[in-house]
Amino acid sequence: MTGASALPKPLIPYVRVSRIGGRQGESFISIEEQKRQISRYCKAHGVRLADWHIDPDYSGKNTQRPEFQRGLQAIEEGAAGGIIVVKLDRFARSVIDALQTAMKIDEWGGRFVSTSESIDVGTAAGKLQFTVFAALAEFELARITESWRATTEDLVKRRGVHVSRFTPFGYVRKEDEPSRGKLLPHPDYGTIVTELFQRRAFGDASEKSWTRLTEWLSGVTGQPFSRTTVQGIIANRVYLGEAHSVGKNENIPKKRRLAFVNPDAHEPLTDANTFQAAQQARGRSGRSGEIAEQAMCRGLLICGSCGHVLVVTGQTARDPDTGAPVRKAVYYCRRLYASGECSAPASIRADKIDPFVEAHFVSMLRNPVEFFRPPCESRLPELEAELAYGNRELANLVRKMTELIDAVGEEEFDRQLDEKKAEVRAKEAEVEQERLQTTLRAGIDTGTLLDDWGSYTRAEKNEALRLVYLGIEIKPSGGKRGRWAPAVEDRVGTITLTDL
Repeated sequence: MTGASALPKPLIPYVRVSRIGGRQGESFISIEEQKRQISRYCKAHGVRLADWHIDPDYSGKNTQRPEFQRGLQAIEEGAAGGIIVVKLDRFARSVIDALQTAMKIDEWGGRFVSTSESIDVGTAAGKLQFTVFAALAEFELARITESWRATTEDLVKRRGVHVSRFTPFGYVRKEDEPSRGKLLPHPDYGTIVTELFQRRAFGDASEKSWTRLTEWLSGVTGQPFSRTTVQGIIANRVYLGEAHSVGKNENIPKKRRLAFVNPDAHEPLTDANTFQAAQQARGRSGRSGEIAEQAMCRGLLICGSCGHVLVVTGQTARDPDTGAPVRKAVYYCRRLYASGECSAPASIRADKIDPFVEAHFVSMLRNPVEFFRPPCESRLPELEAELAYGNRELANLVRKMTELIDAVGEEEFDRQLDEKKAEVRAKEAEVEQERLQTTLRAGIDTGTLLDDWGSYTRAEKNEALRLVYLGIEIKPSGGKRGRWAPAVEDRVGTITLTDL
């Protein structure tokens, strides 16, 4: 027993192939060939092996490879003594990434071995070679970074090319040399962008609203635009004629890190005054999160006309005590949906409907027998057992990947894997829902939820309400407002509860 316990821990043999189907040639090392080389090395050096960890059809860029992560976890937990691969590029997407991960393994007290490069940090010579590789990798990274900066600076400052993955809306890129890549106004959309800035900067209140601008832009172009996309257009200085590239200064917000800027790179689609006015209008409507915090019934209210969930926005009203303008949360129907237009959109202020819903909920807490089903045994243990079984099945499926692909084919295996992943995700959601409902039901049955309700924040109350209410229908006001508006209780239609 003493001799057995003194044996070094086995190494995890790790194998990866980016893509299997149809590949051959000197650069391709098959799964079986990698296994042969690792086995031969371990036999020659007296190394014990743990179970094989194989990630077929996974790119080295994907750091979340299942077997790769499982192997690292085993090393960190002390279940394995390290990891062995055929080449560094089987381990990670680059020498730099491989060495960084290898250093983590070394910190955990593990051993990293690469047979082709003869790297074994368990030996003095291997540690020396590892250090040399790390120094060369750091030098290569610095050289690549320096070259990238020089190339980018030349593109932006000398050639006037806006360095971006996508061509900004309203522009096209030149295809001919020597100014290949420069931005030119789009023959159809360039003038539309110009008008967009003018509407945002100098239009009336309705034209300045993001909803109106988004609807207008989608209408004139015939393309779907989101509010976020329109906001991004208005904030982008490329429309002033600037070409820039994104830098990596951590002290500057990511969207504002301009490493190189050419202020006169291409034809602008708006002038400086209009651009500045559009930014000021944009700033006035910025969101602070205060409005959303006022809304206790987020996600619960449903438009009585179209059945869509009401969303939250802000509305200016007068404070009844001071008369000062204040922002109030309002639930409203968006009106325009992919399925069509709502014929009579509903809206209601949060300070009207939230107290009604809260009073309804508290009344149910005071009479749980009338509103909730009789207490019964929680299904949580049963669901957790089903989830554990599903995770084991998924792990077995991944572990037997190579054999199953040989037996049923790659396409069928992928289908089975996706199906099993979907089953596990659905079961995880079911377990979480049951866990929350079990906790809530315990609070209802013991009366602690009613006792503590007054100390809950709006967010905590919203979480509890979501477990009880499936939906609360809000009828349109019929155009009546103020003192002529229908009473809140008359605006509330069907209230649908969960089976709690």
